[in-house]
Order: sequence, then C-alpha cells, then structure tokens
Amino acid sequence: MNYRKYLIFLFLPFLMAFQCEEDEEPSYSFNTFRVQISPESNFSLNDTIWVEGLVSSQVLDLETNDSITGIDPQTDNFGVFKFINPTDISNCQDAIDQFELVLDIGDTFGIPVCENADVLALPELDSDETSFRYRIGFKPITTGDFVFSFRNAELRNTARNEVIIEDYPITNFPGQIGFQRCERVSWRILSESEREYYFSVQ
Repeated sequence: MNYRKYLIFLFLPFLMAFQCEEDEEPSYSFNTFRVQISPESNFSLNDTIWVEGLVSSQVLDLETNDSITGIDPQTDNFGVFKFINPTDISNCQDAIDQFELVLDIGDTFGIPVCENADVLALPELDSDETSFRYRIGFKPITTGDFVFSFRNAELRNTARNEVIIEDYPITNFPGQIGFQRCERVSWRILSESEREYYFSVQ
C-alpha cells in the first residue's frame, strides 16, 4: 500500500463521520398550539362553530438552545366525533362528514388512515410574523351531541361542557371516552384529559 492510499484509508472514517454530521436534520422543539372554540354548549344548524389555533412563530433550536424563526410550523391535529348509544367499548364515532368546513385562516387536510375522524390544521403566518394562526368553521348539517378532541393543543376554554358526556357511559370503560375511528377504538381517561370540548346541536 503506497503512502497516499494509506492516508486515504486512515482518514476515511473521519470523512464519513463528517459527512453524516452534515446530513443530519436539525432538531427543534415546537411550541404547543393554544386553541379557542366558540364558547357555547348549544348550537343550531344555522350556526358555525369556530375553532381558532395560535402558536408562536419561534421554535427552540436544540443544538444551539436559541429561539429562532423562519421554520415551517407543525400542524395541529384534532378529531371530531358524534356521541352514539354506548357499546361495550365506545361512545362516539368519527363525524367530520356531519359538518361543512369553512376555511377562514389557514388550510386543512385529512389523515388518509381515517379522513372522517381527524383534521390536520395548517396555520398561516400572522402579518406581524410573531405567530402562526388557523381559524376553521364547522357548520353542522345534523343534530346530536359532539366532541372536539385535540392531540396536543392547549384548550383555552374554561368551560368544556363535560356534563354532556355523562349521558354516554361505557360499561366496560367507566370514566373514559371511547373514540371509534374507522372501526378502530381508542380511549382517554376523562379525569386525566382537558383536551376535549363537548357541545350539542339542536
């Protein structure tokens, strides 16, 4: 082995490690959406129920520990469900098709796994560039009792109308809400979650 080949062989692991470091995606810590919903417990078929989400445009760069801007925001994920006569395991089912969606700020798209249950809200940057915001209206086309359930957002409504779910107890899962998403069921313990907002349409 000649000297030049020996040097290449010797430094190859360091060159590859350097290349890997350059290819690594930067890691960020995103802020949580703060969400406000039209503060009523009862709506009519003529009403539009507004869901408005707000999040800071700054994110934390975990490598530098600095707050930075200019990073595309994450989406806000939440579900829309209608209460049903409880089964042994669930008491509400996916219900986006029970509403007409009205886009005021931002955009939405469904999750392919179950487009009738979950909404991904894509916010827009405010004019002052300090926040991202979305505002989506849900105009009901049928009556019943419903719930918005958020994946991670902080719900700012102080009254969440929990009395509504008391009419829908699940025998095998007391004190829980059972979400039926396209034939799959998941649960949340009511006393441990403040991410549900209940309302009626009459």
